[in-house]
Order: sequence, then structure tokens, then C-alpha cells
Amino acid sequence: MKKLLLFSLALAIGFGWAGCKKDDDGGPASAPKITLFKIDAPFAAVGTINETAKTITFDYPFGADASAVTVSVTTDPATATVTPANPVNFSSGTATFTVTDGSQSSTYTVTATEGPNPLRLALVGDPANFNDLDPEIKKAYQWAIDKYKEKAKYIPFSEVTAESIETAEMVWFHYTVFPRPDIDNGAPIFPASATGNAKTVITNWYKAGGNLLLTGLAGSYVAQVGRVAPEFGPTNFDIGGDEFIQNPDNWGISFLPNVFNADDYPAGNDAYYLFKNLTTSSVTFEMVTYNAIFLSDGGAKKNRAHIWDFNRFYGTDLPGGCDGPNQKKAKFESDTNSKVRASFEWDPAACGVELGAIVEFNPTTDYKGTSIVIGLGAYEWDMKDGRTSQWKGNVEGITANAIDNFVE
Repeated sequence: MKKLLLFSLALAIGFGWAGCKKDDDGGPASAPKITLFKIDAPFAAVGTINETAKTITFDYPFGADASAVTVSVTTDPATATVTPANPVNFSSGTATFTVTDGSQSSTYTVTATEGPNPLRLALVGDPANFNDLDPEIKKAYQWAIDKYKEKAKYIPFSEVTAESIETAEMVWFHYTVFPRPDIDNGAPIFPASATGNAKTVITNWYKAGGNLLLTGLAGSYVAQVGRVAPEFGPTNFDIGGDEFIQNPDNWGISFLPNVFNADDYPAGNDAYYLFKNLTTSSVTFEMVTYNAIFLSDGGAKKNRAHIWDFNRFYGTDLPGGCDGPNQKKAKFESDTNSKVRASFEWDPAACGVELGAIVEFNPTTDYKGTSIVIGLGAYEWDMKDGRTSQWKGNVEGITANAIDNFVE
């Protein structure tokens, strides 16, 4: 009787083992699992798998479309099936994946995290579409996008918000629209998009420590955002017309100290970051020889200068020229907490500096950022006659120097 009972028990156990699926080493089969999780499109990423928690995480580039993602999954066993099918929508940040093998399955929670915003340089303008920019502005901004890649982005004024420029360290506004000399003392007429909500956003961002690069005819934007009073905005023009003028000369800037006296420029401008690694040329004017930096060579020039004429602000209140070299410039710097970094290349031969072609507005209590204004007509990116200026490297170089000092 005992033998029969033992035999029946052994038989029952044997049938029980035979009814269970076994893995290769003879034990019970484990649940199927995901061993590799990859994103193939529209971006590339590899997920980090936590098998114990049954979670998978991956990061994707800022601004990338995560609503239709193509996923590649490797499973163990290889014959297991996976749902959902491609494309997978991660726009909510998570998705659930189930891997099934026969009657067994495992479920994973997959979390997609958008990467940090890489924007450091915001390029602003009026058109909604980049390709609709004026050729002069488009060429300048395209250079920046090519050089700084994901750190640079064109943002139309209509789309400028506190969030859109939150991570920007500099806003570059290059502007070349022909001004109307009979209105507002010839100051450029900025588009409504630049003077509405976008101006408020940029002003607040500038006050908080953002930095402005204003080039071409954008110099008076420093008054728009309230950094200087309107009467201290640049209004001196040497306009060559709606299109261009023909001129055979090299145009550029003078920046060196000690041409006539120690006050001609702030000491150290020759080693200042704006002028590093630029090509200098020897200039002789009025029998005075000194180094200058050319930005435009002979040929068609748009000649759209927007600079500071210190005689306009102080007139006969202060002596000028050889009777009082740089007194008006020094007064302007004091009144506006600024430094005149360059004038026209011929200005030092006129007993000092009375024209501000590049002005740097330093931080103040209310405006914690810095503004760099490059307003001379020689600063051009798109040559109207189609030539490549021999001084193209200086235009790119001085712009890169201005940006690199603030953008990491």
C-alpha cells in the first residue's frame, strides 16, 4: 500500500514538472524582457533600462518632435513581441511598452526627457520666416547659425517671449532698413514688431543681465529699451541712398591710443577683446601714420552709418578738435556710462575723437547687461555688387569677438 502511494505521488510530481515550461538549464522560464531600447528617428538615443523597476529612460534634443518616434527593441527571448508598434507618441513624456512571449509578459514604463535649451544667441528680426530677411541681415545671421550651430537661433520679434530667450546670453539685432531723414532726426523707423511686446521682453531681459549686440542701423535700439535717453541715441548719418554708392576706398575704424595724446582712446583698446586677432593696416592721414582695422574695401557700399557725433550733443559748450581733444567724447562717456571703443579710421588725425563708431554701454544698477553698438557704414555682410570683400574676415572677426565675450 505504501509503495502504491509513493508511486502515485512521484507520478503526480512528474506530470507537474512536465506541464511547466522550462528554460535551458531545466528551471522554470523567466518572464520576457527588453535588453536594448533604441530611438532611430527623428533623433538618435539609447534608453537606460532598470530591469528591477521595469523602467526605461532616455533624453532627446530640445525642441525635437517626440510625437512620432521610431523605436528599435531587442528582447530576450528574441521571439518575443513588443507593443506598441511604431511610431510611438512620447509627447506626454511617457509610454508603456509590453513584451510578450507565449503566456508570459512584462510591462515597462518608458520616460522621455527633453534636453536643456542650448540657445545662447538669439538673432531677432521682423519677418516671420528666416528666408524673408533682407539679404544683408540674412547673410549675417546665417554666418552666426553656421558658427554657433544649436546655440544660435533666429526668433522673429513676434515670437519673442520671456521663455524663448530665457537661456540666451546675447540678443543680436542687425538692422539695415533705409531711414527717413525727415522723421525723428533721421533715426531708423523700427517695425512695430520690434517696438511692441518684444521690446518689453528684451528690456526686462537686458535689465536682468542679458547682453545686446546692435549693428548696422540698430544702434538707437539702445534708447528704445531705455538704456540711454532718446537724445543720447545715435542720429548721425552718412547715407548713400536706398541702394549703394560706388567708392574706391577701404573703410574701417581707428582704435589705437596715443595717436596725438594719451587721451585719444582709453588705454588698452589695442588689446581689447573686440579687436583681437583682426588684421590691421597702416594708415597715413594728415601726415599722421597709425594702424587701423578695415571692414570694407573698394566697390559698392550701402553706406548706412548710424553713429554718435559728440558735437551734436555738446555743441560749443565744450571745446573740440585741437583746442580740447576728446573733451566731448569723455563727457558723453561720463553721461552715459559708456566707452567709445572705435571711431572712423581717419578720426585720430583730427586732434582726437569726435565720432563714436563703436560704443560699449556698461552695466548700470538698473541695466545689468552690456550693449555693444557697431554703427559705422563699413560694417557690411552683403556686398551689393556681389564681390567678396577682402576685409570679410575682419567683419566676421569683430562680430565673433563681441559674441564670444558673452556667449559660452
